[in-house]
Amino acid sequence: MQEAQKFHSLLEDELDVLLLTPNKIEIMHTFVKEYSRIWAQKEMEFWIALQEKIKKSYLDAGFIFLDHYSIWVDEDGKARKAEDVLDAIEFKRNKTYENIIGFELQRECPSGVSQHIELYQYSNKFYIYISFLEAKGDEIAIDKNIQSYFASYTFFKPHNRLIKFKNLIFYSPIQEAPSYELFDAKKFDEHLDAISQEIKDVIQTICILRSSLSVSF
Repeated sequence: MQEAQKFHSLLEDELDVLLLTPNKIEIMHTFVKEYSRIWAQKEMEFWIALQEKIKKSYLDAGFIFLDHYSIWVDEDGKARKAEDVLDAIEFKRNKTYENIIGFELQRECPSGVSQHIELYQYSNKFYIYISFLEAKGDEIAIDKNIQSYFASYTFFKPHNRLIKFKNLIFYSPIQEAPSYELFDAKKFDEHLDAISQEIKDVIQTICILRSSLSVSF
């Protein structure tokens, strides 16, 4: 933090000098363009690592992976190339609205009800959103019995929305302080482990609900 403040102070002091030459302006312009790409690369690494970390848990529970935010697969359902994923992340993060990035897990039930776990980062929060939908697409409210199971989680909020990890922030132009520590391998793994464990707990809880509460999903 002290190094960042020192650099910021130095940059302010030298800004007038930097702006005097076209060459230096060109260098700064190139750096600004590449900065968002660097963050897109790190964010892509995080989402791919997260999906791999929870893959066995959600597959064993009968969930499938869905690209709800049009990042990971193309219109034909084929996996996008890495460069295309980076383009999609960079494009979304440079928007001031609808800059949601993540993925969804879904399980279709014999009763016709589908279970959804949406994982995404928007603004300055990481969201885990649980919902149960009827075949016609109407959302089913989480009743008191189900709420009691999720109430023990620190991220539980009303209206089916579960929120945690407010300190995990990816880059966008409107963010004053994204999570720079993601570029530290140890901190990256700590965030990854914490979020993946939380998701595994949610999946396990849904499985418990199915067996012990005889809920019609």
